[in-house]
Amino acid sequence: MSGSFDFKAPDLFTAGTVGPPGQRVFYLQAREAGALATLKVEKEQVGALAEHLAEFLQKVPGRAGESQPTGDLVLVEPLVVAWAVGSIGVGYDEPVDRVVVAQRIVMGEREPPGVRGEGVVHGRLGGRVAPVDLFGILLRRVLGIVDHEIGALEGVRLLKNLAGAWLVERCRPAWGDPPIADLMAAAATVDGPERVLDVADPRFLNPDDMLAAVTADLGLPAAAPPPVVVRGIVESQVAGTAAVLRELGGVTDVHVFGGAQSALYRRLLAERTGLPVCSGPVEATALGNALVQGIALGVYDDLADARRHLADPWAGAS
Repeated sequence: MSGSFDFKAPDLFTAGTVGPPGQRVFYLQAREAGALATLKVEKEQVGALAEHLAEFLQKVPGRAGESQPTGDLVLVEPLVVAWAVGSIGVGYDEPVDRVVVAQRIVMGEREPPGVRGEGVVHGRLGGRVAPVDLFGILLRRVLGIVDHEIGALEGVRLLKNLAGAWLVERCRPAWGDPPIADLMAAAATVDGPERVLDVADPRFLNPDDMLAAVTADLGLPAAAPPPVVVRGIVESQVAGTAAVLRELGGVTDVHVFGGAQSALYRRLLAERTGLPVCSGPVEATALGNALVQGIALGVYDDLADARRHLADPWAGAS
């Protein structure tokens, strides 16, 4: 397909890349009634579209429903590019309850004969997680900012796994298993240059020798004092978290739970991002799991009821 198009109810609306990191080419793709449109876009355009969709959909009324989006979200091959996108706009067609994503051709590029260089792709809104919601999440996955998982009750959780406390935990045996609280307290007193490793690097998921891997990437000797190593791990976790927050955009405050709520981590993260950093319950994961189990067993009517009981344990008591 090479030309203008107007898809009112596409069965595919996706994004993806081709090529190795650093040389990736980004594409948007839509399909309706067998007609497939593939558009070449820039990485910055993908990021801007993801951010704008996330903000825009918060303002669209009446998004609650029962249907769920289906279908594969991978690029359909062969990739035959209709044209390269110059600009992208997003709007809402209220009478038919559709989000409209419009693209225009790159100025200066030769347009196909008889083509106005303009296309419109519609994504039907409907369901608790609308297709365009998922498209926004997909854009973030394409950019490598986040992954996602479907929530147990509703919605989608945006995720980005960053190693942090896990690195400290795996280094502790080599130091005689000192308490983490003691290590963090000692790390808070360490002075010297910032040392940072890539906490998103999969090499740190489960290396044979975590201490050797960590100290090598921090530029430290394997026998470096534990507080110095821990300080480097925390600073790395802060740098990784700040990078994700920066790429997501629009973040106004940060809430940390569990092991990530150490005073050192919170202080360094607040200093690096300029955002307020709030500490939540240590057992947030366990509490959330208990609430979901309670809903499944009929102890709570719904998520709102479960949250109400969590805030007030005596709610509904006679």
